Order: sequence, then structure tokens, then C-alpha cells
Amino acid sequence: MHEQEHQEQDGVMDPKRFLDHTTRVYMNRKRLTAIFDAREHWVFAMTAECGSTVMKLNQLHVERCGSAIEIIVACCLRDGPAFFMFPKENLAYYEIAELLGIEVSASQEQAEQMSYFTLAMVDPKPLSDDLKVWVHHDPLLN
Repeated sequence: MHEQEHQEQDGVMDPKRFLDHTTRVYMNRKRLTAIFDAREHWVFAMTAECGSTVMKLNQLHVERCGSAIEIIVACCLRDGPAFFMFPKENLAYYEIAELLGIEVSASQEQAEQMSYFTLAMVDPKPLSDDLKVWVHHDPLLN
């Protein structure tokens, strides 16, 4: 009863209660591609095996932005990879290599053209290929 009163006060219903899985995934993909298009965030894609990296990113995000890092999970994929968004205004390009311990691109200009960086403990190519399909395949339209 209390939850129903809260929803009525806000005037907004929780989409997880009335939207099916396919529609929620579609909305997450649209939100993610809008973030890519705006080019205002560094986006990192990784699985739980990179948990220590996620913890570093989140801690830095909390320190600089005042809240936990935004996450979009690429559900239905093996190992449950997720996209983590960090505003570019709060994380300089040179800090990425320091934070991650790897170079994500040959130059800042090249990095700016990338939609996201795929991080993996082993070869990131298979994960990157799976994520590309997840982001761009739209089951509602295809």
C-alpha cells in the first residue's frame, strides 16, 4: 500500500513493473547510444572479472561527481558485461591510462572517436564483438 501511495505522489510508475524485458532492453540501448552520440562521457565496458577496475572507477566517480557511477548492463550476454559512464569533464584522458594501467588508444583524438573502451582480463575482442551486436541489434525493429 505504501509503495502505491508513493507512486501516486510522484505521478510516475516504476517501468520495471509494467514494461516487458524486451522493451526495457530497448530503452537501455537507446539511452546508451544517446550517451555515445553526445560524446560527453568516457564509456568503459567490462565484465565482473574486472571488478577491481570498476571499484576504482566508482570511487573516483563518487569523489569527483558525488554519486555512484552510472551503469547499463548488457543483459542476456555471457558474463553479464556492463557499460560504465564517466563524464569527460571529471576525468581527463591522461588519467584513464593511469587509472587502468593500460593505454586505451594511440591518442586522445582517437579515443574521442571511440564510443566505448572494452576492458577484459584476456583478449577483449570477443567481448567487444558481443557488445557491438548487443548495442546495435534491435529486436523490436529487426
